Amino acid sequence: MNKRNVICYTFLSVFFCTINGFSQGNIEQFQLQFENFYGAKNRTAKSMDVEGSEFLFDEWFPVDLTFTKGTVQFEKAKLNLFVSKLEVVYKDREMNVSSEAIEIIRFLGSNKWFIPAGKREVDGVTLEGFLEIFDPEMETPYLMTQHYIFIQKPNSNGYINGGTLTSKLVKAQKNYIYDGSNMVQIKKKKNLIDFYQNRNIIIPKSELKKLDIKDPKSIHMLVTALKSQK
Repeated sequence: MNKRNVICYTFLSVFFCTINGFSQGNIEQFQLQFENFYGAKNRTAKSMDVEGSEFLFDEWFPVDLTFTKGTVQFEKAKLNLFVSKLEVVYKDREMNVSSEAIEIIRFLGSNKWFIPAGKREVDGVTLEGFLEIFDPEMETPYLMTQHYIFIQKPNSNGYINGGTLTSKLVKAQKNYIYDGSNMVQIKKKKNLIDFYQNRNIIIPKSELKKLDIKDPKSIHMLVTALKSQK
């Protein structure tokens, strides 16, 4: 088999490694390095006696996991927002994959794309959770939605007014437009208007009228349409 072809190894029917253009020795070296990307599963939110799911999606999905030197496929994976790591089933064990090693994650079941949010900063603060990428080609500018989680503490008046009596995990999200160097949070239409005005692009009123600023897919459609005006 030509060494430039796609080469695939199977590990216990749940782990597949695909690398383009690597020699046999490089593949073995990559495989050994990849083993070091794994870590024992971190303490989960469940161990902290809180209610709610710590995962973006509760069900397992197959994923393509891209590193700088190749792509690895897992049959079962989840995004753990509580520890900001990808959780996978590897050799019949639930393990975490180091976010530092991940370039991009593609969920095959839903065709969604993510990167670890820790690879981006806003105002000098490193983000938590994961960033959903709406343009897999990453042609700037493009939209990203941050998916993260926080713990909502019990309400001190819960016993009186029927409020919260236990800590809960609350999922949240923020939308950002990324220009290749800076991330601008999109809270309202004016944020988009200002972003494009700084680039000498005027958003047509007709486009703004039909824009649903709370729907990232709607924002993505507008951002994609405006790329032709660069």
